[in-house]
Amino acid sequence: MKEKIELVLFDIVDLINKQLKKKNRLEKSLDTPLIGENSTLDSLGVVNFITTTEVKIEEAFDLSITLTEDTEFMFSENGPLQSIGTLAIFIAEQLE
Repeated sequence: MKEKIELVLFDIVDLINKQLKKKNRLEKSLDTPLIGENSTLDSLGVVNFITTTEVKIEEAFDLSITLTEDTEFMFSENGPLQSIGTLAIFIAEQLE
């Protein structure tokens, strides 16, 4: 399941990158940061990534997921938005 989630997230990267300037595009890597000083996403970009993720995960797995229920945790230094890889792990745990 985690591998399928990673593929969905990489598809989302492709969608988001179409909206970004070349210098701000996300790398398709599990290590790509989504928040913090090393991320190329601004706050609107993060929100866009999260909402697109919720929609695409529901389409792929026919299961609804809400990633913003605990925003303090989601956006914390050790939260799931550290990278694409940590988000994939978090989503896999939520879908189990």
